[in-house]
Amino acid sequence: MAKARSTRCGGRTVRYGAKGAKVMPGTPKGDAYCARSLGQMRDYPAAAADPCSPLRLSRKRWACKGAKSMKSNPATDPRSANTQVTNTVKTYAKVGQLLRTYVPKGALVLDFGAGLGLGADELQRAGLAVNTYEPFFENWRGASDAPDYAYSHEIPKASFSAVVSLNVLNVLRPGEREEAIREMWGALKPGGVLLLMVRSRQDVEKAKNKRRVSDGWLVSNRGAENFQRGFDFEQLKEFVFTVTDVHDFDKPRGLSGVAIVVKKPMMKTNPRKSVTKENPPATLRDESIYIAEQLTYSPL
Repeated sequence: MAKARSTRCGGRTVRYGAKGAKVMPGTPKGDAYCARSLGQMRDYPAAAADPCSPLRLSRKRWACKGAKSMKSNPATDPRSANTQVTNTVKTYAKVGQLLRTYVPKGALVLDFGAGLGLGADELQRAGLAVNTYEPFFENWRGASDAPDYAYSHEIPKASFSAVVSLNVLNVLRPGEREEAIREMWGALKPGGVLLLMVRSRQDVEKAKNKRRVSDGWLVSNRGAENFQRGFDFEQLKEFVFTVTDVHDFDKPRGLSGVAIVVKKPMMKTNPRKSVTKENPPATLRDESIYIAEQLTYSPL
């Protein structure tokens, strides 16, 4: 009897697929399983809406598109990941080495907007522990079956020594970009580092099939239009400052896009204000200190 698969998804362990473990995509049996699970998608809307549900994970494994099981599974088709394989994986390897100059071996890193999930392996090879966040993971090809987090509200606060986000901000609209930075910033421990990389203005503007829209471009690719906004370093720095209120930035070299590193300040401690007549005590403890100070330092 086939065993259920177990995977980490959305910060939890999910077991799924015992009955369909041996079903291959693109087969009549795959079609039967996809057709049946499509009915379950209609009957169980909560499971259908959750990318980490056993139902959704099973349909991903069978390469379901509606009631059909596709012969070419987008989750394993190398053509679907050509860009990430040839470019992004190499960049992640460089990012991993760069992060080791900021954080120690074994530090926990969040890959925010992990795409196909291929970069996490490169960060792990650099000696880092990695969690992944990716809300659109239908084409996921990482070592795990799904990202650790599929919803941003699941990402634990103040838990990561570093957050990495490569080529995410440039595909987000205004408002979405600010929210993404706030989520990354909130996930960082005090003293942690945020590494951002985006496409440059020149890279976006040299695209042939594009049309201008507010704050960016709609770039056509295989019949679909995708929003893109390029940055130069000063623009990226100013944008990050408006959200984090941090002035100090590093400009890493050797990465293919425009990159920036910003360190989250340590928590500020508010030293006890000196208690004087101009600054009266606010608590009983302060009052006792105030009385002691008056007794000790009152002029003769």
